[in-house]
Amino acid sequence: MNLHTNASPDAPSLGLCAPLAERPGHADTLAQLLALAARQGYLTEADLADALADDDTLTDAVLAALSEVGIAVLEERPLASGFEIDEPVDSESLEQASAVLSDAAAGARASTEPLTVFTRRMQAVPLLTREGEIALAMEIEAGREVLREAAANDSASPARQREIAAAQARIARATARMVEANLRLVLSIAKRYQHRGLDLADLVQEGNLGLMRAVENFEYRRGFKFSTYATWWIRQAVSRAVADRARTIRVPVHVSEEASRVWRAAHQIHQRTGARASVDELAALTDLAPDKLRALLALPAEPMSLDAPMADGEVSLTDAIEDETGVDPFEALAGHRLNACVASLLKTMPPEQADVLRQRFGIGDDVPRTYDEIAQRTGVSRERIRRIERQALDALRASAGARAAHDFIEAA
Repeated sequence: MNLHTNASPDAPSLGLCAPLAERPGHADTLAQLLALAARQGYLTEADLADALADDDTLTDAVLAALSEVGIAVLEERPLASGFEIDEPVDSESLEQASAVLSDAAAGARASTEPLTVFTRRMQAVPLLTREGEIALAMEIEAGREVLREAAANDSASPARQREIAAAQARIARATARMVEANLRLVLSIAKRYQHRGLDLADLVQEGNLGLMRAVENFEYRRGFKFSTYATWWIRQAVSRAVADRARTIRVPVHVSEEASRVWRAAHQIHQRTGARASVDELAALTDLAPDKLRALLALPAEPMSLDAPMADGEVSLTDAIEDETGVDPFEALAGHRLNACVASLLKTMPPEQADVLRQRFGIGDDVPRTYDEIAQRTGVSRERIRRIERQALDALRASAGARAAHDFIEAA
């Protein structure tokens, strides 16, 4: 992977972040971001989410500053070699970014948005050490053991009830402590699933449910860190929520995950080349068969509401779609004029002839009738009806009104 930079990995220690030291709440975080950018030559969205989870306003300012100095921000770390930064990140660029970020930190104001308040309170809880995780897990295990013994013993004495209540409180306290100490992990994972149809608050809520299931099932004797174990549960809960609730037309979880891989790879190729990714390029980057890639790219798009407002907000999508079953205004006008013309011509004819033509061609009721039906209704012979029709049509063809109607039809 050809990622290069002229800056030293120790750039922040050379005074590049000196202005940030005036902001104790963000100085360390922003200095670490600049150090990471100096080492890698780029940052990822996950890097920003982990570092700035508590302040969306500052996150926007950081993105703008990084873009200004030419530090790339990728959705995720490159999947394959060949990604290159257009220009190295030099000391001057880092100094400029340091100054801009310092101004952003100084101007960032506290937010009352619920998720921001939640994240700030979350960061007030210290992280657990490995020993702390084990101690809390043992607390939960001991409380459960008391409850199992109580379930096996049917005694309902006050002492037993107090013991059960104490065990339940013990489990609740230890569980809450483990959950609160790992909420940063939930937020970090949830931010990776943004812009897929669910709000960040909903993603965090689903991640919290996964975290609680991880606490419930954690087995400290296996030797794994709790964060390693909980990551799977949180990611599973969030990804399933996205698959189940983000789309109107549900897509299976494994298909949704593969489609996300393809879209990320396509975005990465577009960032690198400026062109739309081809199927062959995506196949090389994702190790998926071309046929499967085409199927993933052809997944149905999210349906839109016909009542959705257009860009100007004054009309809806319904107003912009042609009604193929509707009557064309010109055709409606032409039909109205022709009906009026036919009615005028019939008034100039003898009543007997006009009545035969109305019944024969369904004028007025849209029900054309045969000679036999007309003969039965009028009490004359079938041949008499035929002669009356022929005489009436001959008279119409010779009339001036009929010639005018013919000219109107040709013009239409």
